[in-house]
Amino acid sequence: MYIYIMPAVKNSVYAHFSGETREIVNGHVVKDRAVNTDYDGKILHIDKRNNNTISHYDIKDKQLKTLLLRPTSKINLLERLSRDYHEKTKSHNKKSRKKKSH
Repeated sequence: MYIYIMPAVKNSVYAHFSGETREIVNGHVVKDRAVNTDYDGKILHIDKRNNNTISHYDIKDKQLKTLLLRPTSKINLLERLSRDYHEKTKSHNKKSRKKKSH
C-alpha cells in the first residue's frame, strides 16, 4: 500500500493511494483486489479491480466535499463514544483495615 500526498503547486494538493491484496488457497488465487486513486485537488479518480471486474469512478471536488461533510450519525462523536463505552462507575471507599496482632 502506498500513499503519497505532496504539494503540486502552491496552495494545491495532489494525493495518490494504491493498494492490492490477493488471497491464495492451495496455490490458486481465489481473490484478487486492487485500488488506485489519484486526487489533483479538483477530481478524485478511482480505479478498482475485484477479481476480473474493473471499475472506474470520477468524483468532482464539490461531490467529494459533500460526501466528507455528511455526518455519519445524528449523534456527535463525543456522545457516541460515551454511549458505546459507558461503564458504570463504582465508588471505591477505602476502608482502613486493622492489622491483626499475633
